[in-house]
Amino acid sequence: MTPGTIVPGRTGNNAGVRRRSENGACRCIVASPPIQEHLVPESIERREIVFRGRVQGVGFRATTRTIAQSFEVTGWVRNEPDGSVRMEAQGTPLELDLFVDAVRARMNANLSSVEARSLPTRDELAFEVRR
Repeated sequence: MTPGTIVPGRTGNNAGVRRRSENGACRCIVASPPIQEHLVPESIERREIVFRGRVQGVGFRATTRTIAQSFEVTGWVRNEPDGSVRMEAQGTPLELDLFVDAVRARMNANLSSVEARSLPTRDELAFEVRR
């Protein structure tokens, strides 16, 4: 991609376009969305997901955090004493589905089961690895 190339941005909070600078880095130019009189807020959900299998000592938490950066989700992931990995993630139902599917696809060879349940939402700003 050449410097100055315009790359479409994501929708939602990251709406806008991204321009490649001369050094190859992206910078985002955010455009305000048009004002709409009848905006319906998107529902936000929180889910607990427990991954079982060979999920500790294989980079599962770091991989999950990296994948989370591509989605509009918040939450955390941590190793559990029983050898599983527990994650709580929050976002729109679509973003959560896509995020969990991406984690499952990337770590599929290590998974024996995945269990999910709904939780009450929380105020948080990022997705992190917990210890």
